[in-house]
Formats: sequence, structure tokens, C-alpha cells
Amino acid sequence: MDQRKGPVQFLIVWFMEKLTNSYDEFLLRLPFAILGVLVVFAFYYFLRYVLALGFLASFLGAILMSLNGIYIAFSRTAQYQMAYVLFGLLFLIFTFYFIKNFSMGRQKIYLGLLSIITLSLSFLSHYDAIFFLIPALYLFKNDWKKLLPIILISGVLAGSFYALNIYFGFFEKNTIGYLEKRISGEGYENQK
Repeated sequence: MDQRKGPVQFLIVWFMEKLTNSYDEFLLRLPFAILGVLVVFAFYYFLRYVLALGFLASFLGAILMSLNGIYIAFSRTAQYQMAYVLFGLLFLIFTFYFIKNFSMGRQKIYLGLLSIITLSLSFLSHYDAIFFLIPALYLFKNDWKKLLPIILISGVLAGSFYALNIYFGFFEKNTIGYLEKRISGEGYENQK
């Protein structure tokens, strides 16, 4: 609760520690490497089917992403980045099919639930998931009324963690200064 981010990273590490009964560095990092690989496939799918780019453009986009040093580095560490990116991309994909699917059957309900769950998990990985709302609002600007319930329900689900974080004072103690520094940029200019 006293971290600057959501619990997903810690739950993955805890699960791996309990599953393997060890603190083996390779095994603790393995789920994050798998998430990093899945991000590349999700990004390809997003480019190919949501943005409707051709095969070559989508394939090259995925290749460029997979060769990006930042994503390689984050895929090698036991940190939240790949979790929130994967869940954010899945949110965009599921929401696309939820909004563009004209039927009202079970499939539509499942797509709506998957949209809510993946957005919530993205926020529970890190609050930077808010940046997935920008492309969502752009992609679905004509259908914002269908998008709003997904965002609100996800906000309530993920917000329950952050509300406890704020209530017990961890947010004020550990996060406000960090956010102020990120927004203002103060303190970063002197770092080398």
C-alpha cells in the first residue's frame, strides 16, 4: 500500500515466489519478459485490426517496438511497465470490438467486461494507464457514450485501491511529491 504504483507488479512477484518457493531472479523476472513478448503481439494486433493498417505496416511497427531499447529493458525487470502497457493495449482492442460490435448478445457483454477488467488491471499496474484513455477518446470520439461506462466502472474498481492508498496517507507521503516533480519537471534538469 505504501508504493507509488498499483499492486499488480507485487502480486506477480508474490505469486511467482509462492509458485516456485524461491526468490530466483530468473523466475521472478520471467512473467515480465512474457508480458513484454505479449505486448509486441498485442501492438501488432492493435495496428493491424484496430487501426486497420496493412500487414507490412503492422509487422514493421511490431518489429520496431520489439527492438526498442526501452521496451527491452522494461521486459527484463520485475516492474509494472509491461503489465500496464499490455493491459492498456488489450483495453483498446476489446473496447474497439465492444463498440463496433452491433449485436447485443453474450459476446457484447463479454467484450464490455474484458474492456473493464483490462483497463482496471492497467490502472492497478500504474496510474500512467491514464495515457491509454487519450487514444481511446480519439478512436471512439463518436461513441463516447458507450466508452463512458467502461471508464467509470474501471475507475471504481481501480479507484478502490487508490482510495485506500489516499485514505491511509500513503499517497500523500509517497506519491504527491513524485507526481509534482513529474508534472513540473523540477529536479530532473540537474540529473545526469
